[in-house]
Amino acid sequence: MSDPKILLDAFKQKPAAAIEYMKRKGYGFSWNWYDMWKDTHARAFTVAKAMKVDLLRDIRKAVEKALETGMTFQQFQKEIRPKLSRHGWLGDVVDKKTGEVVTTVGSRRLKTIYRTNLQTAYMAGRYKGQMEAAEDLPYLQYLAVMDGKTRDGHRAMHGRIFRADDPIWNEFYPPNGWGCRCRVRSLSDKQLQRAGVQPESSEGRVVEREVVVGKGENARIEKVSGVNLGNGKVMWTGPGWNYNAGKEAWMPNLSVYHPDDAKAFIRDSFSGPDYKRFFDAKGMIGGAIPIAILPDDYMEAIGAKTHTVRLSAETLWKNTSKHPELSMADYQQTQLHLEQADAAVIVADGNGAENLVVFNRVGDDNYKTVFKTARTNKGEVFLLSMHLVTENNVRNVLQKAVRVIRGKI
Repeated sequence: MSDPKILLDAFKQKPAAAIEYMKRKGYGFSWNWYDMWKDTHARAFTVAKAMKVDLLRDIRKAVEKALETGMTFQQFQKEIRPKLSRHGWLGDVVDKKTGEVVTTVGSRRLKTIYRTNLQTAYMAGRYKGQMEAAEDLPYLQYLAVMDGKTRDGHRAMHGRIFRADDPIWNEFYPPNGWGCRCRVRSLSDKQLQRAGVQPESSEGRVVEREVVVGKGENARIEKVSGVNLGNGKVMWTGPGWNYNAGKEAWMPNLSVYHPDDAKAFIRDSFSGPDYKRFFDAKGMIGGAIPIAILPDDYMEAIGAKTHTVRLSAETLWKNTSKHPELSMADYQQTQLHLEQADAAVIVADGNGAENLVVFNRVGDDNYKTVFKTARTNKGEVFLLSMHLVTENNVRNVLQKAVRVIRGKI
C-alpha cells in the first residue's frame, strides 16, 4: 500500500499536470475544427480559423495563464480581446476555399475556447494523477453535473463505476462533447465495499454509429462511440470526442525527435510506471505505446512515413494470449532485433500489403517479429506480432520473401 501522503500529493498536482499538458502541445492549423481529429487535438493546440502562429501563440498563452491563475471567463475575455483585435481576429474572415464570410469571435466563441481548453487540460491532468494512484484506487466513477443543462446520456452515465483499466475509459473519459462538464473520481476497494456496490464491465457494451461532420464539400462520415447503459439508454460521445485526451497526450510525438533521442526516451520509459501498467494490463488499458525507432532502410522498404514503431493494446492482448511465454523483457528487445537482425525481409500478407519480418537468433531461440504500416495517410508503423519459431518456420518465411532488406538467404 502506498503512503497516503503520496496519494494526496499526487492529486494536489492536478492543476500543475494540466498546465504541463498545455505546454507540451505543439501547434496545429486548420480552417475547420473537424480537419484535425481526436488525438491530434490532444497533441496540438489549435483554434479553428486561427491560421497564424502569432495568433495561436497569444491565444494559447492566455489559456495557460487562465490555468495557472484560475481566471474566470470574464478575466480571460478581458485578457484576450486586445490581442485578438491586434491580429485582426475580431471581425469577419473569408474562407479562401468557399468565399464564405465567417464571424470569427464573439463572447460565445471565446467562452467555447476557454471552457474546452481548460476542461480538456484539467481532465488530462486528472487522468494522469489517477493512473499514478491506480494501485491503491483501482476504480473510476463517472460523475455528471446533474442540472437542467446535462445531456440525457451523460445523466444516465452518472455514478457508473468501472475499473481504471477497463477499456471504456479509452473513449468515454470526459470531456465527451462540446461543453461537457463531467468528471471522473477515483475509488478504493474499501469505498466500494462500504457502499455495497460492484464495478461494472464495458465488455460487449460499446457500440458505434456513423454521423456526418463538417459542412458542404468538407462534410464527411465519421464514427462516434456509445455505451449501452440498459433500459434502452445509450450514452453517445460527440463527434471527435470518443478518445481520452490524457492517454493520448502524455506520450510525446517522437517523430519530431532526433532518432537517437527517441530511442533513449523509449529505453528509459520501459522502466517507468506507464509502460509497466500497459504490459501488466495485457492489453486491457487500450491505446498504443512507442516501442522502437525504425531504421531508414526499413522505413523506406515498407512505405512508412514515421520512424516510430508503436505497439497497440489490441496487438499486445492477442500476442499475450497466443504466446504467454513472452514477457515485457522480450518486447524491450524490439529495437535490438531491428538493428541486429540476422535476416530482415518483406513478405506479402495476402491482403495486398507487405509486412516487414525480422528474425533474430538469441541463444537457442529464434525470434520472429513482424511490423506493418497502417493503411492511412499517416503511414504509422505498428508491431504486428512477436513470437518464437522453429528453424523450419524461418526457412519457409524466407523462401516466400518478396525481397531481402538485410541478411543472407
